Amino acid sequence: MMKTLHYFRSGNGMEKILFIHGNLASSHWWRPAMIRLDDSFDMLAVDLRGCGRSEREKTDITIEQHAEDIMEILRQQNFFPCTVAGHSLGGAVAMQLAVDMPSYLKAMILVDSAYIGGMGPFDYSLLETVVKDEQILLASLKATLAVEVSPALMEGLLADCLLAKDVFIPNSRALTTVDFSEKASFFMKPVLVMQGEKDAVVPLSEAQKTAQLYPHASLVILPASGHNPQIEVPDLFAETVRQFIASL
Repeated sequence: MMKTLHYFRSGNGMEKILFIHGNLASSHWWRPAMIRLDDSFDMLAVDLRGCGRSEREKTDITIEQHAEDIMEILRQQNFFPCTVAGHSLGGAVAMQLAVDMPSYLKAMILVDSAYIGGMGPFDYSLLETVVKDEQILLASLKATLAVEVSPALMEGLLADCLLAKDVFIPNSRALTTVDFSEKASFFMKPVLVMQGEKDAVVPLSEAQKTAQLYPHASLVILPASGHNPQIEVPDLFAETVRQFIASL
């Protein structure tokens, strides 16, 4: 059953961009980049189930469920065809959309994305420790950033982590059950793989693998950025998105 999801739509353009956030996050994580794109694009950012202002979720979650939730919003908003941009966990959801409903997509942007072949097993006891201790959670969040952000922004990012802590482990489990490596060749639309140069979460080799498996993909390395370029280097991120969409 579809959960009641929060989303917001902004911008003044014809080209549509759908933004899907990562684990322990929300649509708020896209705002620094969206502000810089507001004059040119019609943008929609969604809070995945259990995250941000969306309905709480404590049961098992699948990447397929996330994709189904978003497809329903796209239908409600008549928001297709669009370019989908997925960050981290959201990259897996974007790749699922490319499998389930490619006609809804004009192109795909994968931002420091989850592994195309699925994640290996996690140490769930360690993940439990992260979500039970706010200081450990804050330290883990800071470890994903290679660029210092303002205290106000960091406070907002941590608040999003705390709101989404109940779905951190279910989402992590979901990432171990998907594998898009054999399905990528069927997606014949442009794909941009964006990778922070200093990402400590997803290795460059995974971004390179993803770019190799999609037939019409290119890889862009964003200097200085860690795992969250839309937050860490928003000017560069926004300009890279502009250039990619202008090339379509």
